[in-house]
Amino acid sequence: MKKSNFLKVCLGNVIKFFAGIMLPNRMKRIVFVSSLACQMSPEKKLSPETINKLNLLMDLVEDSKSLELGSDFSNAIWKNRQCLTVCQKVAQEEVSDDQSVSSIVASIKESTAHWLKYGDEKLMERDIQFLVENKEVIAGRF
Repeated sequence: MKKSNFLKVCLGNVIKFFAGIMLPNRMKRIVFVSSLACQMSPEKKLSPETINKLNLLMDLVEDSKSLELGSDFSNAIWKNRQCLTVCQKVAQEEVSDDQSVSSIVASIKESTAHWLKYGDEKLMERDIQFLVENKEVIAGRF
């Protein structure tokens, strides 16, 4: 590994470590939900209207513009994660039955970076399930 790549990897790991420790659970949830919704979106980008609707339905923040942070860094957050193919299936609406939803929730939860996990696991599961079951909102069809 080249020295510059090694330094990038080390710096990235240090940032993730401190993010896991320093970010409050509420902030992790905001970044998690908005970045995951972006990955589930067919365009891999959320419009301001979609962000507003998502915030209204999930009651995440006072100002919807706060959700743009997770959306802006979505590709970096979810890069090389095993659940990306699952997110693509959600975006393409290839998910229908309850069995699929529960396996998608498990897959996403399993491949979420440790630094991004927040609070109670049940809350994360509910958030993921909400996003999967409301894929039409994420796709901007509401």
